[in-house]
Amino acid sequence: MHIAQSTSARPAPVLRLPAGPGQGGFLILDLEGRDGQSVKVVIKLDARLVHVLLALWAVMAAEENQSWPARGWCSAVRLCRMIEAKTQYPIGQKAVRNYISQIRTRIAREVRKVADKLSNPLAPHLLIEGKRGFGFRLATDRLEVVLPMESLRASLSG
Repeated sequence: MHIAQSTSARPAPVLRLPAGPGQGGFLILDLEGRDGQSVKVVIKLDARLVHVLLALWAVMAAEENQSWPARGWCSAVRLCRMIEAKTQYPIGQKAVRNYISQIRTRIAREVRKVADKLSNPLAPHLLIEGKRGFGFRLATDRLEVVLPMESLRASLSG
């Protein structure tokens, strides 16, 4: 079971990083309410969790020509390497799995707060899929990452 990749007219999840990825940010989910209206759920994420989402997003984006069933899967080992390359801090597989669990838990906690307003309160819990032998991936091929202008300029020039 997973969130349909881009068949929904709903806006993509947004990862807003007001001070850049090293300072954490907010994951904003725009969910469908029972009345058809939008219900926004905002999840605060620290830098460790942001780096996991960014790594999963990078894998998904790099494999955009793959068919959906094969697209975006990343082992915990590969995630560790990707995060370490970006942050210069060593990270273990157990920590990566723990961070993914924390992301899922935070999403579930915030969705529970508005569950009575949602048409399908279970779907957003699956933002990150995990499958034995495949690893992890974003359960959507759409993620909007919003960086501050300084970070955007640095990433474009460097």
